[in-house]
Amino acid sequence: MNNYRVEVAVRSEFPDPVGHAVLNSVADLDIKSVDDVRVVDVFLVWGDLSADDMQRVASELLADPVIQSFSIDIPLDPPIQGAMKSVQVFKKPGVMDPVSASAEKGVLDLTGVEAEGVRTGKKYLVYGDV
Repeated sequence: MNNYRVEVAVRSEFPDPVGHAVLNSVADLDIKSVDDVRVVDVFLVWGDLSADDMQRVASELLADPVIQSFSIDIPLDPPIQGAMKSVQVFKKPGVMDPVSASAEKGVLDLTGVEAEGVRTGKKYLVYGDV
């Protein structure tokens, strides 16, 4: 069994609508030291998938090749350079995760190999004096 970590993010030349929404929420809390927020989708995938299978899953299923970049098993380069902190959030095991269920089905449909599991999370890149 292989374990993979895939990170997917909007490329720096495009706006990040989810990050912008988080930035607006931070501003609503009257926190003025945050300049920008970018959000990275994180997928933890395990099963009898080869590295080639995982490359195909990441490029054809998990990432939009037009506006997103991805990395497998190495941290994705931050889309914006500068001082930032990162926070990762995952659902607790057992909590319903429809994105995870869809990804598991997509892996099987795309590769013919059943993933033993997929967990999804978010990594928030918070820029500014934090």
